[in-house]
Amino acid sequence: MQKPLISIVLLLSLFLLGQSCNVGKKITKSPDKMSANELISYLNTHQNKVDWLYGKAKINLDHPDLSMSFSSTIKLENGKNLWANGKKIGFEAGRVLIREDSVFAINRLDKTYLAEGLDYLSKNNLPEGLPAVQQLLLGNPVLPMDESYSVEKTHNGIKISGQYKDVDLVYYYQMPALILDKVIFSQKEEKKKLEITLGEYAMIDDKVNFPYLRDISIQDGNQRYGAEVRFTKVEIDVPQEIKFKIPPHYSKISF
Repeated sequence: MQKPLISIVLLLSLFLLGQSCNVGKKITKSPDKMSANELISYLNTHQNKVDWLYGKAKINLDHPDLSMSFSSTIKLENGKNLWANGKKIGFEAGRVLIREDSVFAINRLDKTYLAEGLDYLSKNNLPEGLPAVQQLLLGNPVLPMDESYSVEKTHNGIKISGQYKDVDLVYYYQMPALILDKVIFSQKEEKKKLEITLGEYAMIDDKVNFPYLRDISIQDGNQRYGAEVRFTKVEIDVPQEIKFKIPPHYSKISF
């Protein structure tokens, strides 16, 4: 019964923070005057970088197996660890740790844990490993964009489309500051789709333009679910203590 919880917490750790920040870029040339190659080159070379990220968020989850509201703390150490938990009425229900090539999760409600490599991402034709997850978290393209990506103008910005294996990638940016407004990942044959809409941007330490609100919609075959994530606190480049220990009496499960 509680297995959906650990899957949901893991899923949120991978995707719910997706595209979460956009650096306050100094644009010397108006995006309206940039060619498609210039835009792609600019977005590839002006990416968000932090040594540490710490955040607190309120999450409203709408899932067929488990709809609930809870709070979460997120800690990112650049290139090494992504740690997140989920709490309800002050009690921790689950905790996740993602490393360069592995993921660990514990479910305190039914005393189970998960420990696996991140190869399940590649099995689903998705970029694997902490670097890909970190790119999502920091609001950067998951993979470098190249000349195969297309650029289209929209009524209030630009749309950039590309593909990784059988995954279609679409990014929407608002003009003129090139603020990321929406990202869509889809696998049409598998009927899978992840859509994240971002809002309520605010600058952090004059370095990062961070969206404190995001709406997430997920389609997995005929099943649809989603979440609203509202950050209440964000800090960057402040070292954090990251602890993760699996209790010896917990039972192992698979994702």
